[in-house]
Amino acid sequence: MNSQKRILTIFFDLLEGKTLTKSELKETYETGDSTIQRDIRLINEMLNDQTYTEEDDIPVTQLERGRYQLSEGLKFHKLCFTDTELLAILAILLSSRALDREEMKPIVDKLIKSANDSKRLEELLKNEKIFYEGVPDHPVLDRIAFIADCVIEGNEIEFTYTKNGQTETLRRIPKAVYFSDLYFYMISAKETAQDDNDLLALNKFRINNMVDPQIVESQYPGYENWNERFEGSILRRQTNYPFFGKPIKLVIEFYHDPTYVLDRFPDSKIVEKKPGMCRIEMNVNDGYGMRMWLMSQGQMVKIIRPLYMRQYLLDEMKAALAHYDRAIVEHQTQENLRLL
Repeated sequence: MNSQKRILTIFFDLLEGKTLTKSELKETYETGDSTIQRDIRLINEMLNDQTYTEEDDIPVTQLERGRYQLSEGLKFHKLCFTDTELLAILAILLSSRALDREEMKPIVDKLIKSANDSKRLEELLKNEKIFYEGVPDHPVLDRIAFIADCVIEGNEIEFTYTKNGQTETLRRIPKAVYFSDLYFYMISAKETAQDDNDLLALNKFRINNMVDPQIVESQYPGYENWNERFEGSILRRQTNYPFFGKPIKLVIEFYHDPTYVLDRFPDSKIVEKKPGMCRIEMNVNDGYGMRMWLMSQGQMVKIIRPLYMRQYLLDEMKAALAHYDRAIVEHQTQENLRLL
């Protein structure tokens, strides 16, 4: 083994957290004390150029009896996260439920092993790991990679998709890979495009539900019209759930803590305050996701404008109440009989 390969092998062993002894290194590489010492010195010089450590810390620490290990305080400028950053990343990742267990586990394990105190991180996330249940029932990372390549290369793809019991074979040019609310999506239009129950006109597809996507035509890289590009950051600010829609200024009266609105919709502001009520202006969209959020707020929200959004909410509440009309009548009849 030449010297370059030997030094790299020692370096990678140290990166894996191994404690190396001079005697083992001499035996493995059939070399002497001075060679091993020189190799460690070269690794230290390289790490000092690429990293920062605690004050007066040496990247590769020599322990007693000729043992070497990577310093606990070592931090790579561009490569390593702190343990707190890793905890935040892993908490978000596990709560997403975006991958099946077989794909999520190695990602989580790699991140935990990269921590300075991996045992502590493992203990903090033990419950999340044990009870993790991903939404997809099959691997999706390869499919995400395939669609991402098509976005970059401008390829048109054909795939089979089922929604609400209807199955169709469709062709689309992917414009983005987008994640929101449990799912990775393939996006094929601007965030203001049509997005409803008409499967043939759909422009947003759950990647885990796409069957046998294949390239049917190669286009060109980039967007044909920059103004028609998909802007995921705008969609994320405009709606609670990932549904496209027309941008609107929604005005509501909110009869609860306004933080629940302001945190979820960053382009919102309080324009009036009264005891127990805040009037809030919200720059959102009028898509189904926003409508679902309004329905979920129940008696805490009253729509002021636009009027068509207000009417939608009224119609939906009447339709929902109709499901319970018979139960309400039966209950009232029983009450009347009880009072006789």
